[in-house]
Amino acid sequence: MPDANPAGPSIFFSVWVNDEATKADKIFYNMHAYGPLTLMQEWEKPDPEKVGQTVHKLVRLLLKMAFIIDDLLDERKHKDKKR
Repeated sequence: MPDANPAGPSIFFSVWVNDEATKADKIFYNMHAYGPLTLMQEWEKPDPEKVGQTVHKLVRLLLKMAFIIDDLLDERKHKDKKR
């Protein structure tokens, strides 16, 4: 039977705008684990003249957290291998 999770433990980051966000002048962002588990979800109200800069700031923030998440996942992998 094929592995249901070939990538192993994974964390995904998203930044998006939808109809709700557009009406409220918001940009949404989140972090979620493999599957439907949302770990964190927030929004930012950008200056309309600086939407691109706001998205860039959010991406940089999420990328900074990626190293922490990667370290935690690696630590967990090593603990699981020792069992």
